[in-house]
Parts: sequence; structure tokens; C-alpha cells
Amino acid sequence: MQRILANGWFLGGVLVCLGLAGCGAQQTPTGGAQKGPPEVYVRAPVIQEITDYEEFPGRLESDQTIQVRARVTGYLLRWNFKEGGQVKKGDVLFEIDPQLYEAELALAEGNVLEAQGQHDQAKADWERVAKLRNGIESSQEEKNKFHGAYIMSEGKLKAAKANLKKAQVNMGYTKVVAPIDGTISRRMIDPGNLVKADDTILTAIGSVNPIKAYFDVDERTVDRVLHLMEKGEIPGDPIGVPVHMGLADDEKQSYKGEIDFFDTYIDAGTGTLRVRGKFENPDRVLPSGERLPGLLVPGMFVRVRLPISKPQKALLIEEKALVTDQGQKFVYVVKDENTAAHEGTVEYRQVELGRLEDGLRVIKPYEEKTNKDGKVISRKGLRPNEKVVVSGLQRVRPESKIKFKEAETPLSTSAGNALDPSKVKPTADGVKMTPQTKPGAPMPKTIGHEQGHGSKSGKRR
Repeated sequence: MQRILANGWFLGGVLVCLGLAGCGAQQTPTGGAQKGPPEVYVRAPVIQEITDYEEFPGRLESDQTIQVRARVTGYLLRWNFKEGGQVKKGDVLFEIDPQLYEAELALAEGNVLEAQGQHDQAKADWERVAKLRNGIESSQEEKNKFHGAYIMSEGKLKAAKANLKKAQVNMGYTKVVAPIDGTISRRMIDPGNLVKADDTILTAIGSVNPIKAYFDVDERTVDRVLHLMEKGEIPGDPIGVPVHMGLADDEKQSYKGEIDFFDTYIDAGTGTLRVRGKFENPDRVLPSGERLPGLLVPGMFVRVRLPISKPQKALLIEEKALVTDQGQKFVYVVKDENTAAHEGTVEYRQVELGRLEDGLRVIKPYEEKTNKDGKVISRKGLRPNEKVVVSGLQRVRPESKIKFKEAETPLSTSAGNALDPSKVKPTADGVKMTPQTKPGAPMPKTIGHEQGHGSKSGKRR
């Protein structure tokens, strides 16, 4: 009996302890942080001066392209340049066997000496006879004879000097020199081969600084530009108008130049006007001191931006702040802001997009529509001082409460490089550094127009 009571007391104690343990478990939460408004990062739109432009494809061409030919016939002795390298005007490129032309030069020099002697003798005879008295000391016939001989000797001397000049020029042409500064192509003929005057192409030289970009402007844009010229919004003379150019993979349009030519008519077949821009393309200097041509090469495909308006101020935001909803673009804007507590609610605001400018998207300014009673029925666009959610979009819904922080990271120049500002760690001096992803940690999600935001009600699709 005592044993049974003891066992019962033991079981009862165990049940009581389990009950207390169960109560304790209910009182102590097993989860993480307490619930509250989601924390996001916000930033006001950037105000920047931009210029409207149209972009056209084009091709680069050399400022000058010259085919180097021999001016005399002969056998090629040697060539004196680095194929594909830089040459200066006057550099000796090729040498043609000069022996024949040396002989012709010596002969011409001898002919000049002979003619000079004959001329000097004829001149002296004529000067002597000219002083004699007519009919007494010398007849008129004799005077005419000496005067004619003098004139003939003078003509022979000029002809001999001309042949000497020709021989000197031909002798100089045995050394083929560069006519311009530029980049030289490969040699087209090897030493030992016969070179024909004004026929055989030896090589080619192209001047690539400055370099020219040809592009075709469509008739619609030409008409628009002409109207802007009439209004005085852009210069009336397009020569000298600044243009920007980028290569196929260059989004920043890094090369600046100006228009230096436009055609006088629109091509009836293509409906376009041919325009040319001039751009600097300086040589590159290696640490060794060797000079190489600029990065721009004739024949490259380029994109040229032609300005079609005066500079004007615009609002820009990062593309990661955009939300796509049924084909429309929206942003989350903070309203009912409590600045002290950094709290507020978010408004789902439709926006109209402009072009990309240095990785940021142009947004049209704020406008609203009202009904007859003056009540606002729709809002679109942004005000300069409004705060836009740029990080944490997946944690908010329309009209939801939020806690926000001002994003302090520099604006991204590329939407693909934008990371969550909440992952930026301050350094000792308080300067924000580029976010670093820990080994094994997932990469930050790309926040923006394709991140699963649903309809205006906040439901996911």
C-alpha cells in the first residue's frame, strides 16, 4: 500500500512538472524579433540637367587615306617601316634602285654646263657686235646673226636646266616618303620586284586623329531639327554642334566631338541625310615609350547621339526602384511622413519613363487630375522632394506602414550594379563602402520592375 502511494505521488509530481514546463513553453516565444513596420531605404529623385537626343548607328572612317605608289620605275631595294605602326610625314618608307637615275642626273648636269658655256660665248659675241656702228663697222645682217645665236643659246640653257630639275626630282623619287602622319598598312610588294611608276601600290597610310564618324539621320528627325532651328531652340548652323559617340559596348558615350559636315540633300532611296562627326583619337604611349594608334579604328560600328534640344532639368531615379504592374510602371512614394520617427505609409504612384541617363531613368514630373469637385482622382509622376523606396520593395504593399532610412550610398551608374543599401557597412570614418557578400551567403536580390509585385491591391500574381 505504501509502495502504491509512493508511486502515485511520483507520477503526480511528474505530471505537475510537465504541466509547468508546458506553461513555461507557452510564455517564452521561440521565434525571432517582434513584428513591426518593415524597414526600407528611400531616396529623393536626382535633379540633373540633360539634353534630349536621337541616337543613330554609324561607321568610323579615317580622316585621310592615301595609297602610296612609286613615282618612278625601278627595282625595289628595301623598305624601312614597321607594318601597322605609326609614321610621320617625310619618313622614308621604300627605296628604289637609284643607279639609272644617278646616271641621268649626271648627264643632265653635264648638259647644263655645256649649254652654260655656249650661252656665255654667244652673249659675249652679241654684246661686242651690238656696240659696232651700222654700215661702217658691222652690217645689220651680221648683228642679227649674233643676236639669234645668243637667243638660241639662252633657250638651250633653260632646256638643260629643266632636264636637270627633272633628273633631280626622279632621283628624289627613288626614296618613297610618307605624305602624311598616320598608321601605315602592310607592304604590298617585296624587295627585288619591279615597281612601275604611278601604277604599283606599295602600301597605304590612314590618318586616324581626328577620326570621322558617318551616320544617316532619318527625314523625321531632320524635319524636327529644322523646326527647332526656326524656334531658336538649337543653333541654326549644325556645323560645330557637339555630339557624343560610343562603341557597340560603350553605354556611357565616352567620346565627345562635333559635326563638321552634313550633306545638301536627303537620299531619295533611303530617306536619310548623311552627317559626319569629328572626334579626337590621340595616340597611346606605352611605358616603353612606343606610340600606338588610338583606340578608335576605321570601320568600327559606333552609336552617335545627336542633340535635339537645349539642356533642361529633369528628375531621375534608379531603375531598381521601379515596379511593373500589368505593363505599367510604378514606384512606392512615402506619404504621411513622420520625420522624427522615420515612419510613414507608402503610396503606389504610376510614373512615365524617359530614357536612361548615366544608368538612371528619367521620370516625367508630377501631375494630377481632379474631378468637377476639385477632388484628386489620379496622380502621376514625382515631385523633386518626394522620397522613393529604392530598397526593400519586396517587404512593402500599397498603403502599408513603413520605417525608412535615407540611402547614403552613391547613385549607381548602372542598374545592374545596384545593391541593397542595408548591406552597406560603414568604415571607421563613417564613409559607406561598397557592399561585400560574405562567403556562402546568397547574393542580394535584384529589386525592381520584375520582382513579383502584384496588382495595386498588393497581391502577388
